[in-house]
Amino acid sequence: MHLHKSDLGIMQIVELSGLSYPTVRNTIKLFEAGGWPAIKPAARGHQHGEG
Repeated sequence: MHLHKSDLGIMQIVELSGLSYPTVRNTIKLFEAGGWPAIKPAARGHQHGEG
């Protein structure tokens, strides 16, 4: 988010980070909507006792 706030364009962030355009754009969108908690990764895998 620091890169975006320092007026770098999305394509520049893509080049610097090596992430895809949709990933960068979605992360910026989530951050603008809800700050750092909004971009926390979701839990992966099964919960204990499932499956």
